[in-house]
Amino acid sequence: MFNPDIVVTPYLRSCGYGNFFIFLVSGSSGTLEMIVWFVGWGGLVGLIAGWFKEDINFAKKIAGEIKKDGHIDSIKIYFTKKYEKYNERACKLAKGFKVGSYFGFFWVGFWPIPGLRVLGDFICGTTKNKKFLFALCAGNLVKTACLIYAWNKLFSFFGH
Repeated sequence: MFNPDIVVTPYLRSCGYGNFFIFLVSGSSGTLEMIVWFVGWGGLVGLIAGWFKEDINFAKKIAGEIKKDGHIDSIKIYFTKKYEKYNERACKLAKGFKVGSYFGFFWVGFWPIPGLRVLGDFICGTTKNKKFLFALCAGNLVKTACLIYAWNKLFSFFGH
């Protein structure tokens, strides 16, 4: 939707707001965005688990052993297959990140390139690991503070 580091921070800086206010707004919006992603991925996990609880034969429908019961079943099966593929990747990545543990997720949150934090959110959401999410958010806040400082230097270089 918007990027707090590339859109919100420079806009607030150009309007003349102070660094602390910018940190509150950009840091809060970035953290809130990560929490929403975490809840969204965690909700998807719960939704698919609910489909298996509702329909005992759902796994057989996915495997193709039983005929689908219409378009709704086809959509559920499609999303479950897609999710399962991504979930397997997330579990493999989570095992790799566990080697670096909290520092690994902190580093993913701190990394200034957009997109990597979404991967961290995906892993945290699908594995429902709140401790790693905390490390990810902490890294994001430190990165936000550093980028506010960098934007401040850039604006001062051009006389603003």
